[in-house]
Amino acid sequence: MKGLLAVFDNHFHLRQDGLFLEAVRRFQKEGGTCINLTNLPNYALPAEGYYTRIYEETIQMAKIIRRSTPVKVIVTLGPYPLDYFFFRDSGMDPLGKMQNGLEVLRPYLQSGEAVAIGEVGRPHFQVSEKEYEDGTRIIQEAMVLARDEGCPVVLHTEDLKCGDLEKLGDAARRIGLRQEMVVKHHSDPENLSCNVRILHSILATRTNVRKASESVKDFLLESDYVDDPQKPGKVIAPESVPRRAKMIMQENDDWERILHASFVDLPGKLYGIERIA
Repeated sequence: MKGLLAVFDNHFHLRQDGLFLEAVRRFQKEGGTCINLTNLPNYALPAEGYYTRIYEETIQMAKIIRRSTPVKVIVTLGPYPLDYFFFRDSGMDPLGKMQNGLEVLRPYLQSGEAVAIGEVGRPHFQVSEKEYEDGTRIIQEAMVLARDEGCPVVLHTEDLKCGDLEKLGDAARRIGLRQEMVVKHHSDPENLSCNVRILHSILATRTNVRKASESVKDFLLESDYVDDPQKPGKVIAPESVPRRAKMIMQENDDWERILHASFVDLPGKLYGIERIA
């Protein structure tokens, strides 16, 4: 896209039995240059050895994309919140299995095959007190891992208000992780008014992007594209972020500031500029 060093989608899911490379090429055709590929749950797999299989498949897809397209790829791996119910229904200790999912992840961070932890946290719907507490514990342990490995952590939670974000920021501070290394996935544009240093990744709908662009605070953009062949209309399209970038250019006089922050400055500081642009 003319005038932009990168057009970066901060949250992108793929499956080899989905659109896969077609989705990536649609993103590229609209001007997209880099995606953050995040592992997608697949509960058709056996529960035993689940994380090794999921992580390896995600790493392999990233390699195929790099070989087959000019699109850059970074990889985020982690135990997804709804894995909890998958393991519980399989007769296993769900918290223990998800904690193991964090440990299985460590070598991928150390090798550089993955550059962030996520999306981890709590389900976005109401759960029992025990399930909520276990999800919070996974957030805390993921923050410890992020601190130890010097990488970001991407959080999946219920909708949060400013006070909730402040609590997450305080938790990161106590652990020794900089708040700027915490990313709230699927953040509400209204959260940009909160007095926290946690980063906000905004779903790239027209309404969200227009609201976010009114803020003086910088934000990341994501499609949260889910490459599910059984639910093709589940999420916004894979080319949504580059399309919203064009919309920002058309509707905002300071579009260069907004897009440089979303596509270069923030992701560059989080993941390494050489990986993004």
